[in-house]
Amino acid sequence: GEGDGAPVGKVMERILNELGIHKCKQVVGEGAPVVLEYFTKKTSSWLFRAATGVSSCRCSSDGPSERKGIGNERTFRATSDKRLLRLKCIDLCQMVGSRMEKADIAGRCLTLKLKDTKFVVHTRSITLPRYITKVTH
Repeated sequence: GEGDGAPVGKVMERILNELGIHKCKQVVGEGAPVVLEYFTKKTSSWLFRAATGVSSCRCSSDGPSERKGIGNERTFRATSDKRLLRLKCIDLCQMVGSRMEKADIAGRCLTLKLKDTKFVVHTRSITLPRYITKVTH
């Protein structure tokens, strides 16, 4: 439940609440049989780990971790002007390109996330055939 430390999204929280599970301790306590019956093995396992605070990360602590991604985000006034939106995207891409150059990294996967005026997030991704290190128009 909220404030209970459970790292679950709103949909999962609603489902758990509908199943009578409102606290993390219920997932591994009296709610465990319900979790096992209702969810897949993978989801049940994830819920048990989340409820007990056990990480599923297989990260090695032997050295520095590899950066997973780099990005930039900005909030700006709502607009339907396609030219202005394109300029905003180019500006953000240049900022990310600059950060990539400073970090001496390249990437292939590009993701655009746009939150509309109703706070609905729209996401589009593309994986390029080769790594890129700078912005080209």
